[in-house]
Amino acid sequence: MGRVQVITQQGIVSVECDERLRPVAEKMLAEVADFDRRGGKFRDGYTFLMGWSPYRVKGGPREWHIEEPDFASDPYARSRSDCTFTLSLLAQQFAVGERIGLKPSQMEQVSCFDVVLHPNCLRDRRIRATRIEPRGEKFSGWELSSLDRVTSSEDDMVTDVASLTKIRPSLLRVILLPVGYVVDLDGNDIKSVKDPQNRIVYQS
Repeated sequence: MGRVQVITQQGIVSVECDERLRPVAEKMLAEVADFDRRGGKFRDGYTFLMGWSPYRVKGGPREWHIEEPDFASDPYARSRSDCTFTLSLLAQQFAVGERIGLKPSQMEQVSCFDVVLHPNCLRDRRIRATRIEPRGEKFSGWELSSLDRVTSSEDDMVTDVASLTKIRPSLLRVILLPVGYVVDLDGNDIKSVKDPQNRIVYQS
């Protein structure tokens, strides 16, 4: 376990994570430092979004640490100091983006408390995920469909992104792709990715 920190005008801000995730942690802290430079104020319990997960700032007045949602228990109500889980997924999301030619700045954030729309197909082996313009405050913009059976709008339901950590974690690897991208998954494998111009930018 490692600790990465940055010195801001409001004190030291640190994050704990696996040492291998230091580059991603440093990117997070760079954004925290930028928030500080722009006059943003820390307070115990302040939250901010980075990639797919909200993070909570704890402590004060001159020493602060960052916590991630506790997906093992209740991510809505509890947090934990070890940010390895969320930063590991964020690193994977950036890696997928890089593979298809996208920079981290081109990825589009999604809160784990947003929802995906699907016809009860999250456990189907082969699914298609399409990102459209979000409709409503909590809609992530992701619509899912089954590639192995016919469904109807009567089957539609919503699931929060946080639940994907247990139901379909492979989907989280592509959750930051921008509007217009289409992803086909087979089990835990990403089979293909199409960009908004319908070009295949990744295929396995």
